[in-house]
Amino acid sequence: MMTLQQIAGYTTPRTVWTLIANLTEGWKPGSLANITPTDIAISDDHFTVSAVRADLQSTRKGKPGAFSAPEAFAKDTPSGAAGKAVVWTLGALAFYAIMGMHVFEGKGGLTQTAATVVPRIGSQHCPQELSQLVHKCLSFDPASRPGMDSLNKAARAALAEKPLPPKRLATATGSSYKTELVKFWPEEMVTAIILFFMMLLPSTVRAQATPDDEMTALVAHAIDLRQPQNEAKVRRALSLDYQWTMMDEIDIDREGECTTQDEVASFGMNALGFRISKYHGGVVNAGGRFNNGQDARYNYSFIEITVKQGHSVSYDIFGREGHQLFAVVPYEAGASFQISATKGGSQFGTAQSAADGVQYLSLSQPVVRDDHFTLTIRNNSGKNQSFVIINHNTRK
Repeated sequence: MMTLQQIAGYTTPRTVWTLIANLTEGWKPGSLANITPTDIAISDDHFTVSAVRADLQSTRKGKPGAFSAPEAFAKDTPSGAAGKAVVWTLGALAFYAIMGMHVFEGKGGLTQTAATVVPRIGSQHCPQELSQLVHKCLSFDPASRPGMDSLNKAARAALAEKPLPPKRLATATGSSYKTELVKFWPEEMVTAIILFFMMLLPSTVRAQATPDDEMTALVAHAIDLRQPQNEAKVRRALSLDYQWTMMDEIDIDREGECTTQDEVASFGMNALGFRISKYHGGVVNAGGRFNNGQDARYNYSFIEITVKQGHSVSYDIFGREGHQLFAVVPYEAGASFQISATKGGSQFGTAQSAADGVQYLSLSQPVVRDDHFTLTIRNNSGKNQSFVIINHNTRK
């Protein structure tokens, strides 16, 4: 019989909602203690606790593992805490089912503390509602976790909704949905032109908006991916670069972004970044070596998005610190588009055009982690267009 372990990393959001609904239905204290993916059997699209767990309590008693809550590792576990501990376990199981990897490097709650950042699952992997629920389940404080009844109610409500088609366009191989030939600039020429152009800007703008070597290199990699034959070269370069992560924490703009039915040429930057992340033992936005743009370990992040012709997309961005510089690279060098940043309804950044169609935007002043600002891209090119957004988060 198939188990949850066999489908981990290949599940759909609906499958995970079904998992949560089945395991919380009629739950009784102790029934899910020390459970692991191999203990969860799948039959006719239904998840049940396998019969092989008959002696589970005796064989695993006192041996918390990768799916055990922090309090399971404590010497003195508060009485009546079993319900909230199993909520953490369900969160770890859902995380594993979606991402195909353990949360907290397979150590469970052993190393988790009140100060530990709980990883968030990005929008490429599941809807925000499911991501937020899993995040709450994995809270260090049992009181911050939802109850089993709340989990069941949320799962049943999600399963009652009509499924929405995925929005992101990156394929499993990183290939384009439509290939268009554009003029190729060698990486060295792109770097030289960008730096030359930025030197011509006023000194006040230059101080805020001049890209450093890493930012320039990431822009050049995106430009190279306008031609699919450069994929191998870019992959090698990014694989040896340990300074970047994916900016997968931003929500999808369902009004302005293209759907899978819209014809658009793609860089394949998201799929490329995801494969490299997996290669390095982490995954996009999932607490591994590569996380998201809010991860304090990284100063650079990027993501590819698409914008319908004549439409705008807006993204709420937070979790940054210090001066912020954004580069937006269109798939077509001659694409007409506008970028802007606002905070509290007021303009909060200055945009400047550079070589090869790239635009840079520097925020008006440094930000703190709790600050929210909106990044907007308007596509005036007359056709659907892909854009790579690159952020330099200085953290100072």
